[in-house]
Amino acid sequence: MGGQRGRGAVALAAAVILAGTPVCSVTAFGEPEAGEVTRVWNFEDGDQGWVYDDSWSGDSFQGGGGCEYDREKGMLRLNLDYSLNTDNSYSQTGVCLAEEEGIDFSPYKVLNFDVYYEPEAFTTGQLVVKAFSDNIFGDQSCRVMETPAEDVDGLKLVNVSLSCDEKYAQRERPGKLMLLIIGEYTDYHGYVWLDNITLSNVKKEKFLKETTVPVKTKTVISGSEGALNVNGTSFAYAKEVKLADPNADAQTVALYQYLKAVGESDATLYGHMEDTVLKAGAAELSDSDTEDVTGSLAAIVGMDCGGLFGGFAGKYNERHPGAEIPDTNEGNIRAAALFSNEAIERGAIVTLSSHMPNFSGTCPYSIRRTLSFTTTVPETSLISAGTLPCSASETTILIAHRTISLISTS
Repeated sequence: MGGQRGRGAVALAAAVILAGTPVCSVTAFGEPEAGEVTRVWNFEDGDQGWVYDDSWSGDSFQGGGGCEYDREKGMLRLNLDYSLNTDNSYSQTGVCLAEEEGIDFSPYKVLNFDVYYEPEAFTTGQLVVKAFSDNIFGDQSCRVMETPAEDVDGLKLVNVSLSCDEKYAQRERPGKLMLLIIGEYTDYHGYVWLDNITLSNVKKEKFLKETTVPVKTKTVISGSEGALNVNGTSFAYAKEVKLADPNADAQTVALYQYLKAVGESDATLYGHMEDTVLKAGAAELSDSDTEDVTGSLAAIVGMDCGGLFGGFAGKYNERHPGAEIPDTNEGNIRAAALFSNEAIERGAIVTLSSHMPNFSGTCPYSIRRTLSFTTTVPETSLISAGTLPCSASETTILIAHRTISLISTS
């Protein structure tokens, strides 16, 4: 029976129990070590080319902002006001260094810098800092108020360390290095200082050390026609499951039988958005942060089509030399389908979601957009490759003639 065959295949989905906990490094700065190669912006004689840059802010940051050289402290000082964005989880501004010939990251492994903030300048939320320079730093970030800090002359000092992706550092030469200061539900209104921005080939740990615990998946899972086996214990598949769709096919029924069996075990299915697409850790380890830490992909891989999977084509091409998928709406959707199929073939359950615009009607004008295109992916079905049986030879993702209207209520 198709459903029974599906259950056996679905049971391959990885139930991930974390074998260790990833930690963020905090760097101690000091004199260069023997053999250390550095590039340093210590602001002893001015801003050294760093300027305020809110080009990525959009509507997320509505307060005032600015950047100037603080001669008294010998640091770069930002004047920031997030008080108009206390209901925003991602209110972004920052500073940047631009070099026409491009910035050479090839000798370096890490970016270190000091962040000073005023503890009395906010009552809620916090600041998050990130670095952006093409693909050099991935999606790493530091939650400033949650990071160990030192008290210095009434300010809090946080040392931040972000790893350079060595693969991209060798082949990319970005024109900009941006340090992004992101407000997260905060009313922070005051100064933030940056100092000792340093690129180095040596990582120096102040509070934490790199783990020496080997990566190992602790949950062993297998499936048969009638039961799920977790670490030697069997959990029978329910003979019937009640679904909202009375016409659900055998593959869908099998998936929910599997999920119900997992719920009866003591294992947990760990989920991670875009687990094989976006990455904070080093690219040379694997394509998944979860796999770096646990030895296997996330059991559930979420795919979000907000922005129509913008940037997915580029990511796919980087990992599949010669693919040459175009950076278009159709190309990005195709890449998302291919990424999904790869995760499914390795046992993951894939979910699809979409971050939609805010239709609260607070905008003082009308917006009308029509999206209409179809892309055909000559691969197995998104929901059926590897994990579930399917006779289809291609998948069609259709964003049909949909009109999105936002009408002002003012």
